Amino acid sequence: MEEEFLTQYNKKQEKLGTLIYLALVAGWFVTILGSVWTLVNIFNPGQGVQNFFSKNIGYLLAGIFGFLFFVFFLLVFFVGFYRRGRKRILKILYTKKELSAQYRDRLGIKIVAGGFIISILGLVITIIIAMILSASSGSEDSVLMALISIITLSTGTLILTIGISIFLVIGLILFLTYTIRNGFYFIAKIIYKMSE
Repeated sequence: MEEEFLTQYNKKQEKLGTLIYLALVAGWFVTILGSVWTLVNIFNPGQGVQNFFSKNIGYLLAGIFGFLFFVFFLLVFFVGFYRRGRKRILKILYTKKELSAQYRDRLGIKIVAGGFIISILGLVITIIIAMILSASSGSEDSVLMALISIITLSTGTLILTIGISIFLVIGLILFLTYTIRNGFYFIAKIIYKMSE
């Protein structure tokens, strides 16, 4: 079954699916590490992680076993969901849904669906551009500057933000790819269901 599924994709597509899956696993790793580090900073403000673990041998042992649990959990997660995760990513990236011919050739539906998809893509791109311009302008009162000050509050929040950013970038890539490839199908389907 696995071989049949993968034969519809070429090697380049399979490698891209594997790369995105590995990036998701790395995102999990960084996010969990950042969460733990942030919790240590919350319970031990103003002092480093080393001071937290040197206070009590119990904290140090809990940290070691917590780290081992975390590593083995990720290994189980990575190995257990490798095939399913890669299949799901390949389906999102490369499966294109088609409408029947009677719905495909309607000009009004094409205009509405195309406008909707362009609006979504334009909204995402302009939000990204606005955030970049806001950060580069150097204004102290911007929302982005407030977020940056929270992120750089401690090493834990910085690591947590990097992990969450990995998820956001991958999610954005998958969402935009899926919307570009299959947006017309879903919008046309919604319009025809509403009109019946």
